Amino acid sequence: MTTARAGDSTFARIAEEILPPLVERFAPEMMFISAGFDSHWDDPLAELGLSSAGYYAYARRLVELAGQHCGGKIVFVLEGGYNPRNVASGVDAVLAALTGTAFSPQDPSPYPEPNIRARLDEVRAWNGFV
Repeated sequence: MTTARAGDSTFARIAEEILPPLVERFAPEMMFISAGFDSHWDDPLAELGLSSAGYYAYARRLVELAGQHCGGKIVFVLEGGYNPRNVASGVDAVLAALTGTAFSPQDPSPYPEPNIRARLDEVRAWNGFV
């Protein structure tokens, strides 16, 4: 089973099925997020499939979880990405998520996403979320 080209819908499922119980179990006092943008579909290094809208949705979900579990204390630290245009758009997406500003970029992935249901089930089972 491959996860190459996993993108917006994959990360949305992770954000809804995996992150909430992990954050709840960990009970952080503050969240630190390594914000790398090499998972953008147009990055020359990675083979993932996120778009800038996907980064925005994922960052927005992390901000929501921080609000629910640690008083909104969250820090995003720029970590990587090898296409300057994608890094800039990713930073814009995170800043919009942090400020509650609308964000609607136009860079959807042209690639189909893999079916990750079995992989999500494995992760849920490993962590006792079944």
